[in-house]
Amino acid sequence: MHEPATLGYVLGQFKLNAVCLDCGRCVELDVPKLIEKYGEDIEVPRLAKIVKCSECGSPHGCGVDLGLLDYNNPKPN
Repeated sequence: MHEPATLGYVLGQFKLNAVCLDCGRCVELDVPKLIEKYGEDIEVPRLAKIVKCSECGSPHGCGVDLGLLDYNNPKPN
């Protein structure tokens, strides 16, 4: 059985997306800021209970999924 991914593992390899379980809003999470706040050893599934929607304020949490980094289209600085 595989261990859940941690923020430290995700950093630089994947992006994290959060999807509100109520309104469906989807945002890319800032992994370095999450590491700064919660540490690199926090497991990604735990974020689903921590992350809250800034649009509707749902108390039900968000789904948090790994996504592939798009090396062909980097984000502007």
